[in-house]
Amino acid sequence: MGSAVIILRAILILLVIFQDGLAESSNTPCWGVKVSKEVEYKLENRKDVHTKRISFEGYGLVIGSFTEHTLGKVNDYFKCTALSEKTLYNGNHDLEVLKWSNRNRFEQSPKERLNVAEHFVVIRQEVWNCRDYNRKLADIQRVVNEVISTSNVSEVKYYDGVLVERVNYESIDKYSAKVKDVKYITNNGKKWRFEGSLCLVEDENSATFGIPNFQANIRDERKGKPIDNSIELSKSGETLKIGYSMDNYDEFFIKIRCTLTSEGSQYSPLFTTNLYYVEESNRETPIKTRISDKEFSKFFTIIKREVYSCTTQDIYSGIMVRNYLRIVNEGIGMV
Repeated sequence: MGSAVIILRAILILLVIFQDGLAESSNTPCWGVKVSKEVEYKLENRKDVHTKRISFEGYGLVIGSFTEHTLGKVNDYFKCTALSEKTLYNGNHDLEVLKWSNRNRFEQSPKERLNVAEHFVVIRQEVWNCRDYNRKLADIQRVVNEVISTSNVSEVKYYDGVLVERVNYESIDKYSAKVKDVKYITNNGKKWRFEGSLCLVEDENSATFGIPNFQANIRDERKGKPIDNSIELSKSGETLKIGYSMDNYDEFFIKIRCTLTSEGSQYSPLFTTNLYYVEESNRETPIKTRISDKEFSKFFTIIKREVYSCTTQDIYSGIMVRNYLRIVNEGIGMV
């Protein structure tokens, strides 16, 4: 059974979201996104780690590794191009994950290395080829791995370059570890500290760059009601309906002001995506059965949620007349 990526709802917004010190001016032009000091190096030795509590059940993880050697200085500048050929992705690019339990947290052996595919859903795997503008330093690769856990994780120990977020997308009592790892390596797989600047240049496929198993040739057939559009992913399996059609489109032709809230990482029945089994889909009015929130995780893993508080404004009087919640869910499914 193959796999494909399904984006439940995607909104493309051009943002520069990195750590402090980004987008600084320079005399060297950048026809992309410029970042500086993308990774903040705080750990001084191999014994130091960052810690994040996820839940009180499950096992512990150690993600990443200590970066000892430094490449260049803060004023060095590299141009990075996206490597779109997945065949060039190798073991040096993998996310480093070790498992521990009880009190043996740092007595790992090679046998304790975790199979990422068995315990995580991979959100992105990016590899960038980077070259020094001045041609003085060795070429490096910028590697970005982003995953979300599907197994119970109690605590995460992690190193510089790794960001860990505790999220509660799917049910009131299930917490997941959402992890993003950025590292710089040379061709032999050796990790380096790099505190200079990068110019990230993407191509026309930037919206889908780094998404594993993305199938660009899936047919999107748009129809009228009762189902607005459909995508055929496979000749076998379940037929599902995601979301529901709006009955009154005119409601959303008025002015709406929305503000992003901090509630997106938390679970609420209001925030979930409606998912249905569709039976006898050839009928004029197909039979649909709602899938529960617990069953939802059998088909999709929510990887991102944004919750906005919105108010509509009367275009004539300017009076605020109604409040809405705008929910944006993004998920990955197996088919």
